[in-house]
Amino acid sequence: MFNMYDAANVWANDSAIFFDGVNDSATINMPQALNSGVRNNFTLSLWVKSHSAIFNADFVMWYHTETGAGDHASQHLWYDESEEKIKFTRTDADGNNAATSEYSQSKARIAEWAHIAVRVEGFVGGTISIFVNALEGDNEADNPGDWTASAASMYYGVNAPANNSFFNGYINNVAIWNDNFGGSTITEIYNQGEPKNELYSYPASNMYFYHVSNEKTFVSDTGYQRATFGAPASIERVEYSGAIVVSKPA
Repeated sequence: MFNMYDAANVWANDSAIFFDGVNDSATINMPQALNSGVRNNFTLSLWVKSHSAIFNADFVMWYHTETGAGDHASQHLWYDESEEKIKFTRTDADGNNAATSEYSQSKARIAEWAHIAVRVEGFVGGTISIFVNALEGDNEADNPGDWTASAASMYYGVNAPANNSFFNGYINNVAIWNDNFGGSTITEIYNQGEPKNELYSYPASNMYFYHVSNEKTFVSDTGYQRATFGAPASIERVEYSGAIVVSKPA
């Protein structure tokens, strides 16, 4: 079911996906060929804004897990409510040896737009680094190392398949580069990207995945948008559960 807003009266360049914290999530199924660019050496970028500064539970913003038989690797970007920190946790192919990089961010600050980037050097001896508004947080040794090749699923707003940590807020401009850059490049993304739909100002080199939310629609669990993968180019379905609203953040 789709209920299209009046495009002339809706914000043209800064719509975002809104998650209600109850049952909203987005899912992208990734065959092995697509998962290859997100498994090990990559940089994740997205804009996030919690709907409120008042909450008493952890929540997941981005979640990625391999789904092949015998593969239990996962990595996820989440907010630790008790410590008031944004964290990125990554396991090995068996779901063990979790490593976490973190950045202190108060509840008041997480209720404001923030650009979050994560750099993963997916090899033994590599590091996981998290950046918030271009400021680097904790660097953690990437003990899990390389994942094996497998199919996977990518989620926004939930820790699927457990489905017990839903996000209440806005997510936009999700992008992944098949390159573990940092420093000045992440600063450039932060300064030029803004929480809007256009990715033209982002560094184009090695961009592997992007999904923007410019359709300005109410989307039920029968609705979907599109996401683009590179190398080779592929358009994949983004499926929703719950009632997603794509609109300007409050």
